[in-house]
Amino acid sequence: MNPPASFLDLSEQAFLERVKVRSSYKERSLKTLITVHWPELTRRLDLPSHILPDSPTSSRESNEQEERDDPFALPPNLSNKSRMDIVYLGNSMLERLKTTGKSTKLAQCGRDSTAWNVGCGGDKNENVMYRLFGDVKALHHALKPFSDIKLWVVISGTNNLRKKPFHLADTESYQLLLESCLWIAPKSKVIACDMFYRKDIPDAVVDESN
Repeated sequence: MNPPASFLDLSEQAFLERVKVRSSYKERSLKTLITVHWPELTRRLDLPSHILPDSPTSSRESNEQEERDDPFALPPNLSNKSRMDIVYLGNSMLERLKTTGKSTKLAQCGRDSTAWNVGCGGDKNENVMYRLFGDVKALHHALKPFSDIKLWVVISGTNNLRKKPFHLADTESYQLLLESCLWIAPKSKVIACDMFYRKDIPDAVVDESN
């Protein structure tokens, strides 16, 4: 039997097994997924209750402490009920559109119009894939069958950088992240943005990794 010509030709089980191996749990990612992203997605897609994940059990005191520790932790935006054509997927560079970048046109589109911001601070490529595919709370359970995504704006990889350019594993995880977007929405397009410069990483390393 010939191997699949494309990742899009893989069976659902084969693709999910492939991507779950590269997914990596991070507590902040999971909490943001459940307390922010799922409530927003439920409102935007009017999801049936049987696919919704359980909320994490946590005390009010621990939630207040988390908000003090993380100034970028925000409540879900439940006021936007627009159709969802665009997904901002990635790390803090997108999440900050809800705070320090909230006056930009990108932020306004995510807050009031047809984009949905799924940025999460500190995420590596593997953490973003965890939010998409990692466990029973993963977003693909709703995005693939219930959404009609036309465009992804992906900003990821910055948190994978070290003092040297991308390792092979980093390149592979980034490629798999982009493939994941197209697997969820095969007719969509992906804008893969360059990684941003960091004070702790030489500019030449960022340039070569891009």
